[in-house]
Amino acid sequence: MRPVCCICGKPITVRFWVCAACERAYHLGDFRDWPQWAKELKASEERERRRVEVLTLSDCPVAERMVYGELNDDAWHYYGDDDSENVWHTEIDD
Repeated sequence: MRPVCCICGKPITVRFWVCAACERAYHLGDFRDWPQWAKELKASEERERRRVEVLTLSDCPVAERMVYGELNDDAWHYYGDDDSENVWHTEIDD
């Protein structure tokens, strides 16, 4: 995930919390002097940047193939987006 300005959402470098345009527009200098609303947006962006998503190889078939070769027999898939059988099954079941 690429860091974004906590005010406007424009991509920025990881060292900053706001883009140069927002810093000028809202007179944001030293963080200690930021208005409360800007500090809250910064805290929210900080939580987002620290959020970690854990994926397993089964979540990403391409990665599974890179590690194991072709999909192995324990590759489970979920079919149920069309309100049919909401069950997990393997390719063997297909």
